[in-house]
Amino acid sequence: MRIHSAIPFMLLLLGGCATFKELEPVPPLQSAERGFIELRNDKENFLLKQNNKYFIKFPRPLDINFYLVLQTSAKRTVHNYCTAMFNDGKSPILPIVDEAVDQDSLSVFVIDTSNAFYYWVIDSVHQDTPLSIRYRYVPQWRYTVENKYDLYRHILVDNSIDKHAYKVMGPQFDFDTFDAATEQQKLQAKNKLLLEMQSELVKLEKLYPANITASHDTMYQRYVELGNDTRSELQFQTDYHMLLSILQKESETKGNFIAFMNLSKEFEQFLNQKDRFRAPIIEYFKGVFLSRLEGAFPLYDTQLRKKNNISIIDLKPPIEDVEKLFIACGQQLPINLKEVRNYINEFNVPAKWINDAETTYEAISSTMQEKSPWPENSYYPEMISKLEKVKSENPEYNLDKFERYKNLSVHSLLSDGLQNIMQKIGQRETQFQRAADIVQLINALRLQNDYKGIIQILRTNRDLSFVIDQYPDIDALLLKSQTDKIREQLNAQDWKETEDGLSILINDQNYLSPSKISAKRLQTVQSLESDLYERVKKLTFERIDSFTKMNEATINDVAPLYADSSFLPVYRLTFSSESPERLAQKRRTIEMYLNEVKTIRFPEKAIRIIYQDLTKAPRDNGVEKAHSILAHAKFYKGQDKSIRNIIDECDPMIAKPLIKAKEYRRVLVIPVNDAARSSNEYLFRINIKIPSEAKFPVYDINFKVPSAIAEKAGKTQWFTKILLNKKVVKTEGYMRITAPSADNNYEAQITPVEISKDGENIIEVQFNYPSFQLFEISVMAQVPIIRKN
Repeated sequence: MRIHSAIPFMLLLLGGCATFKELEPVPPLQSAERGFIELRNDKENFLLKQNNKYFIKFPRPLDINFYLVLQTSAKRTVHNYCTAMFNDGKSPILPIVDEAVDQDSLSVFVIDTSNAFYYWVIDSVHQDTPLSIRYRYVPQWRYTVENKYDLYRHILVDNSIDKHAYKVMGPQFDFDTFDAATEQQKLQAKNKLLLEMQSELVKLEKLYPANITASHDTMYQRYVELGNDTRSELQFQTDYHMLLSILQKESETKGNFIAFMNLSKEFEQFLNQKDRFRAPIIEYFKGVFLSRLEGAFPLYDTQLRKKNNISIIDLKPPIEDVEKLFIACGQQLPINLKEVRNYINEFNVPAKWINDAETTYEAISSTMQEKSPWPENSYYPEMISKLEKVKSENPEYNLDKFERYKNLSVHSLLSDGLQNIMQKIGQRETQFQRAADIVQLINALRLQNDYKGIIQILRTNRDLSFVIDQYPDIDALLLKSQTDKIREQLNAQDWKETEDGLSILINDQNYLSPSKISAKRLQTVQSLESDLYERVKKLTFERIDSFTKMNEATINDVAPLYADSSFLPVYRLTFSSESPERLAQKRRTIEMYLNEVKTIRFPEKAIRIIYQDLTKAPRDNGVEKAHSILAHAKFYKGQDKSIRNIIDECDPMIAKPLIKAKEYRRVLVIPVNDAARSSNEYLFRINIKIPSEAKFPVYDINFKVPSAIAEKAGKTQWFTKILLNKKVVKTEGYMRITAPSADNNYEAQITPVEISKDGENIIEVQFNYPSFQLFEISVMAQVPIIRKN
């Protein structure tokens, strides 16, 4: 092909050049099928000018599978191509392949009816050139047959087989000197070429129009004749190939009867195809094959006498193949071979029964190995029925009637084999009957979930290992039932029964395989034990947390709260699968939490809440609130300074520090007596710790007393006793005590008070009051004011 891959690139370069000129032939182009037609410009040839470009529009054919054939001497002198799409040389340009690219003056293009026009384009003219051109529309099949018929005929003649030798083959033919192998090689070479030619003819046939068979087209008739001759020759070559193959195979197996009989089906098939081969040839091979079949009896007789086992007799080659080949050769099986066949049939009756019985026995054994879990009551009775059926089919036979073979040693082996299999079946039936009884008992116990009873039965029958294997999960089921019972007790919060169950479970050895289940059993015990511990702990913690939450703001009967059972575990654990130390550790964990709640969390929270309420509403049960704080304080062992400060504030026996001069400090004052009386005793203490540079600091101590206390005292002093470092303070010498009144805004004073710079300076004030309540008194220390007189 000379329109190379570079053409598209060249066409792109040329696409922008001068416009193409259409050549319009006169007369117009005709697309009907016919011979070559001159393409002219009226009566003259077209003249192609140098450097000009041209195209001719060819109409589409009348049918598919057509060639457009152009014959012109200008094929090599101008650059040209044919395309189905043309736009004045602009891309894309897709040239149609020239089927005659190697010819100098002929171009052949495949066209069909899918396009309205096909364009023959001339895009390069190097010099002025007259265009002499003929065109033709022709079906592809016709063009091919016209051009290749002689070639095909020549191939057929050259590759046909010389049939002279075949026509004289028969009983008188000298096959010994006939070289079948060489003939086969020649045949294969010729057959290959003919098959290739036939393949081309088949492809060509697909191009014929549908109505061609009804026509009298000469070229088509020649094609049909060629095809028939080719098929006829190929059929002969197929038959001849088979004949040569039979000749070769028979020759190659001489002296080897088994190898000969391995091909018996081919030989039999050959003899039965009388319509394909000449009768003399068939008769010749019948004689050959009958001669070869004489080797069957000696071979079979030797095989029978050497047999030393009770398996089914399987002669090599099969005697059935020998009989079929005898029949194909037109004869019946000889008497000696019939005796062999009858003996084999008689022997194989018990042999087959033993084999089938062994197969059934092994199949049942295999079924047992499958360990069918928890078989139904019918499982073993069904297998017993299968064994009974085998026993009932025990055949009768008589080998002594064959005089030639009655003393063969294999007969005693056959008799022993029958007895052995019967004995094995009987033993297995006995085992299966025991197994059936066991399964029935087990299935009854299973309905009651009595896994211990099942295990006891299985342990008693350990010799029936195949039954034991059918209950692989019995230990797991027992463990699960024990676990479920313990968990039921656990969910019911029956702690003691739960621990008793765990104690029994960890020591239980009444399993089918205690060693195999031990790890799982220990794991289960530990899991349940952990669950028990977590539940006791959780319930204990929740109970104490709920109790303390409920009583955080309680101000009455506080001390009895600490004796409540909520401060004890809901259950005192006594079981451990690990060690006494681990048990003690679990107890400590629970007790430590209870102790922490009792001595820290509960009193801390309660003190904060009550004190907060006290400071908001001191006159609302103030005494009870302060007393409850002091009651909580007796159990408090924490170190929180803020809590300690609250306790100190509420405890009348604790001296409240006064650390700044000229600033009042509030002091909560509650009765010393626990219960209300007609006259209740009150006291409060102040510890003066004011920093001073003086060596002997002196202060006025002022008390803002509630008006109720001052007014209740009337003309008597409002206090019963005032102590300074446990010494009574009274008005004498320089010491003066000023009574509170409305005139001085109920502010009492002690002055002058000399204090120790480094030591304790505790002022204690005691007074009585009929009402049982909380008072707030403010205390302030200041440097004495110098007054006249």
